Amino acid sequence: MAEAAQTSRAAGNEIRSRLRVRGKQTALSHLRLICLRSEEPLSADEISLRIVANGYSSSSKIFTAYIRLLLRKDGRFVANAGGLWMLRPAV
Repeated sequence: MAEAAQTSRAAGNEIRSRLRVRGKQTALSHLRLICLRSEEPLSADEISLRIVANGYSSSSKIFTAYIRLLLRKDGRFVANAGGLWMLRPAV
């Protein structure tokens, strides 16, 4: 019986270690929220600053470049002629 309980605890710990910490959002989640709250298009630099001010922590030395990559790869965002980003309007 004790062996089964130990196996169960070990399995539970393994599952918990692979789950995202509750309340911690991804950079993409923060990015979407920042663009959703903004009434005007923003530069990638401004978005990066707002994401960090919103509580996201990154140890990346090229965080703004990472944000630009996310913006380009995700179809929910669009850049205007001036290079400012916003959420793509809903159809």
